[in-house]
Amino acid sequence: MVPAARQRRETHSGQVLSISVLVGVLAIALGTVTVVSLYLDRVSSTVESMARTEPVAGYEGRPEKALPREGSAAPVDYVVMVAGPDDTLLSVHLVRLSGSRQDLTMIGIPSDLLVPYDPGQPQQTLAEFYRQGDDAVVKQVELLFGVPTDHQIKVGLDGLSEVVEALGGVDGVPGAGKATDGGDLLRYVAAAGDGPGRVDRVSEVAQALIQRLGMVHAMTNPGQFDTVLKALENCTLVDSNLTVSEFESTLMESSVRADEIGSVTLATIVSGDGRMAVPSHLAKLRKAMGADTLAELAEPIAPSASPTPTR
Repeated sequence: MVPAARQRRETHSGQVLSISVLVGVLAIALGTVTVVSLYLDRVSSTVESMARTEPVAGYEGRPEKALPREGSAAPVDYVVMVAGPDDTLLSVHLVRLSGSRQDLTMIGIPSDLLVPYDPGQPQQTLAEFYRQGDDAVVKQVELLFGVPTDHQIKVGLDGLSEVVEALGGVDGVPGAGKATDGGDLLRYVAAAGDGPGRVDRVSEVAQALIQRLGMVHAMTNPGQFDTVLKALENCTLVDSNLTVSEFESTLMESSVRADEIGSVTLATIVSGDGRMAVPSHLAKLRKAMGADTLAELAEPIAPSASPTPTR
């Protein structure tokens, strides 16, 4: 099913590249609490203007949201899908903003992962489910990890080019050199030899974007800040449940530093025409998701990122 919101921008049809550091935490990576406060109206306007798609509908057997830990809010989970210009799925990322709002963690999931995970059921890869629609992928990710996700977000390929251009190019992607166009980054990701390799390359691209975003300071360079926001507005597709008020409250509660974003890749083994999750690793990730301790299993995605002002 093609989301109706895609009709708003025909140039984005089928051409999407999602980078999870841009999910719901844009201003966290761009500046301090003072900047967020000063520019909250502008950031909120950006979110409000993004193209919308229908959220995943309820279905039989959908996991239930765990009760928040004492003294914390409920964690927020995003599904981020990375696709190529031919609209084939390259990788999937489940992004968790902890209930404490102090940790942002990405779980990388290869697109050739065979699901449903439970034995005895006919299996397809996530890439094959993607052909049925975004909601089919989201459902399988939810069932795989035993959590209902809150939002799904995609970033258009041509829009990513605008973001890269607005940032003045992106350095630091191994094997890709200095990227001046989003297409350079897409080709680098797509050229990986297997599913886990694509996940790793998406993380490398995310790291490079984090580093570059950390250099954009709204108070000293408002023009560039506004250009980056406009580029994101033009390319991002979000579900209609991501309201401006929710975005604002989550943003103001958060204390995530750009160089503290964590990443962990689901361990898999080759199995027939795809890959199977390593049971012990999947069980560990599911347990951590339930306890909201996922950050303890992750490595910093950008440990050498340019310093981000303390919030």
